[in-house]
Amino acid sequence: MKFYASTPAKLASKAAIASLMLAGSLSAQAMLPTPAPEMSNPSNAQNAAAMQQGQTNQAGKVTTKTVAALVSVDAQGQPGLKPIDANTRLKKGNVIEYHSYFTNSSQDRMRNMVVTMSIPEEVRLVGKPSPENVYASVDGQNFSHFPLRGRIDGQMQDVPLELYKHLRWNIEGLGKNETAVVKYRAVVR
Repeated sequence: MKFYASTPAKLASKAAIASLMLAGSLSAQAMLPTPAPEMSNPSNAQNAAAMQQGQTNQAGKVTTKTVAALVSVDAQGQPGLKPIDANTRLKKGNVIEYHSYFTNSSQDRMRNMVVTMSIPEEVRLVGKPSPENVYASVDGQNFSHFPLRGRIDGQMQDVPLELYKHLRWNIEGLGKNETAVVKYRAVVR
């Protein structure tokens, strides 16, 4: 499933909040023998509903849910996460943490599941994704181990995080009713 985020100018709108929350979510796909079908341009209301309820793939083997939270610091200087909802006002520089949960709903152990999450255009990746054994892509087609390296100005260097478009994890050995969690942080452009 793919979800489409709004333009940066609309970041503070309710529709954009839902899009930012979901862009990291169910564009996250559990790649199984029978993957979930693509949805063509679902509405933000559909995105919000999917976000609240979670999604189950066609075969009923994986239930997926993604949540987004604003990273903040309380009065005592302690970091915290505040869930993002339709009333949250985002601005440039806010840091968002995306968590995607993948629960094995089948009767059998899943030996290998590939999870790919898109990074919305309105944000850029910051820090290290978790779990750390992650692959990344700047084009959605070619994935390499994180951090990406490339030839920049004739020298091999780490590719800047703002160029990353997708993250991918291989989740192995997920037992019946077990849940795997992947997460990353991004800053609003």
